[in-house]
Amino acid sequence: MNRNFLKQAQQIQARLAKAQEDLEAETVEGSAGGGAVRVVANGKLKIPGLGAPGA
Repeated sequence: MNRNFLKQAQQIQARLAKAQEDLEAETVEGSAGGGAVRVVANGKLKIPGLGAPGA
């Protein structure tokens, strides 16, 4: 049973690594104040874009 448990843990770890890799490629955008402020964030927890119209 320990061998099966270890195999399952390794499979879960591989799926988690793939999910993290996929999320790093994602980008989301949000705005507030009727579009007065806009932010772009990515799956690496970085903010590559932040701004306001006309700024």
